[in-house]
Amino acid sequence: MVLAQETVDHEIPVSMSWSGGIMPRGSRGDMALRAVDYIMFHTNDKSPEEVHETIQAMRRWTGYNRPLLINEDGVSTFNLRAAVEERVGWGFYDQGWNNYRDGFQSPPTNWSINTPVKWLFFEQVARLTGSAVPPVPDYTAGDTPEIKVLGLKPGQVLKEAISVEAVVKDRDARWPIKRVEFFIDGKPYSYRRNAPFLLNNQEWWDMVDVAPGKHVLRVVAYDMRGPRFTETCSMVEIPFSR
Repeated sequence: MVLAQETVDHEIPVSMSWSGGIMPRGSRGDMALRAVDYIMFHTNDKSPEEVHETIQAMRRWTGYNRPLLINEDGVSTFNLRAAVEERVGWGFYDQGWNNYRDGFQSPPTNWSINTPVKWLFFEQVARLTGSAVPPVPDYTAGDTPEIKVLGLKPGQVLKEAISVEAVVKDRDARWPIKRVEFFIDGKPYSYRRNAPFLLNNQEWWDMVDVAPGKHVLRVVAYDMRGPRFTETCSMVEIPFSR
């Protein structure tokens, strides 16, 4: 790190992609992170709560006088929101599967917004920046999860607590369902990693944090597609009122 900084005469900010976690004081990792001009680190496979915790831990370790950037995470926009709430940059990492369909990482790469995984990221970025939401891709695939929502019908008017559950059918015997995410009006609302996939993790959803009026529930089920980072997903949207 020091050699790189000296080579560019400190005119170009220098950093590195760090995936080693918190290191002991005086270790080589500790000295390296104290030398960089800005902090880049990974939060792959962490929950949104763990993203908050990791950011706070990195600040305690490296100080508060340099920018932080998560340069690699995954595809969950819940983690994107967690980073934004901490005022930290976030790296969308969509591994793909060498099939010219999924992901941006594995060639041959389709750079268009052609899958729900890609669209969900760009849709959330558009909402965060006040930009136009891109059109939903025309997407069909025989290997993505099937979603059936119990307890809520399109156009239903909710007047009291209700049980809402996403029943997800995994169509790949090798890789399990990774998580189910729920959005209200496009904003991340709740998630679960294990069945039963209940809205807001409540057996009876009380809706206390949802204002009266018209809303849209979005349910997204993510499925693993490999031993590490590749994911695919399906989604359904249900309009309702309360």
